[in-house]
Amino acid sequence: YCTRYSIIDEQSGSSFAPTLPMERGTFVNALYAIAGSPEVSANDIDNLCNIFSDINSDHEYIDALAWAYYNAILTGMTTTTIEPSGTITRAQAVTFLYRFNNAIGTYQYSITTGPSADSFDDYELCGYSSTAMNWATRRHIIQGIGDNLIDPLSTMTRAQCAQMIYNFSLKAD
Repeated sequence: YCTRYSIIDEQSGSSFAPTLPMERGTFVNALYAIAGSPEVSANDIDNLCNIFSDINSDHEYIDALAWAYYNAILTGMTTTTIEPSGTITRAQAVTFLYRFNNAIGTYQYSITTGPSADSFDDYELCGYSSTAMNWATRRHIIQGIGDNLIDPLSTMTRAQCAQMIYNFSLKAD
């Protein structure tokens, strides 16, 4: 689904590399693709590069990163780094998707039959992502990993992120 619709790029020319960890920049680029890759101003790109020391205007996902940052989907990992090559956790991915849904305002969900994230034994680890995690679990966008765990701090693979994006797309009215 994600490669067919050019949402997530192939990793090495012809392989999706499903078991590799998903990078923050790649995930943000996927959301940017779903949004239709809207135009980003050179001024926004310059401003973003002035805020964060670990990116420059030549970064492969600079348009996606600037778009996500200025639409309140993406925040920095620190006040000076955005870490686009860093791996994404379940908490981060769900939070970005939740913010994306709120920023775009396109997808409304009537299905809320899934378990609440606070029913998982490790829910307290969700922290900043608790609202987003509840939103996603109630809508079957993301599920627990077994043993009544949601595991918000674990790194997501490319396949897991693709599944989450696919689930998100299926739930849209």
